[in-house]
Amino acid sequence: MIFQKYMTRLIGKMIPIYGVVARITLEKIANKTGQPYLLYNFEVVSQLSADEAVRAKGFGQGFKEIIAVSESVQAVAEAAVEAA
Repeated sequence: MIFQKYMTRLIGKMIPIYGVVARITLEKIANKTGQPYLLYNFEVVSQLSADEAVRAKGFGQGFKEIIAVSESVQAVAEAAVEAA
């Protein structure tokens, strides 16, 4: 819910998520029964220039590709272990 509100604010200003530097903080709070937990908060620290945003988007795409390859390698490794 908190992330959705953060994204709604960005969308309302027509700013892509890769177009800002964000600060993510944790706040220790307690529920009604006193059980402590952490609540995360998102805050825009600064907006990137158009050039910086393009580079950030490219970095994110590259990172997604690395994660996808890593997950594929892990799946193959797990399949090999199961077959053995």
